[in-house]
Amino acid sequence: MLTLILAESSIELVPNEITGHPAILKWAARKKKDPHLLILDQSYHHSAILRLGRSGIGRGRPDIVHLCLLLALGSPLNSDNQLNCFVHTRDDHIITMDPRARLPRNTDRFTALIEQLYQASAVPSSGPPLMKLRKESLKDLLRRISPDSVVALTMLGSPRPMEAVAAGISRIKQ
Repeated sequence: MLTLILAESSIELVPNEITGHPAILKWAARKKKDPHLLILDQSYHHSAILRLGRSGIGRGRPDIVHLCLLLALGSPLNSDNQLNCFVHTRDDHIITMDPRARLPRNTDRFTALIEQLYQASAVPSSGPPLMKLRKESLKDLLRRISPDSVVALTMLGSPRPMEAVAAGISRIKQ
């Protein structure tokens, strides 16, 4: 069983500092939602994110998580029930994905699903949830799932050929 964690993902509700920004208010009016219940999205809220200064760098990218989850949940590994998927957000929430979840192909629909998840803590709200949200740090998640090993793909690491990474993972499994 392989566990995939998308750590420090750029999924978050619109921060209070920018809920009054015209771009946020316009988007909230268009979606007929309270600005505090919207997911921050660089595609629509770029000018508002610029107001956050340096803390706005890398924020508001639900599209990256969407693409990664589409690839992971559509993989043969997931089809064989050999994959667990978690999304850790920058504000220390954990989204647990059911392997049977079929995500919308459209990023805006995915973002609307995440907004619903932040409101109800589970999607769908009745029946067995395909996505669950809970407040939990990455450290606590790792402690809870207690993996045999952890491989982190980060810009801070030293570059290695993919074959070396795969060989290291297979050695761990043996």
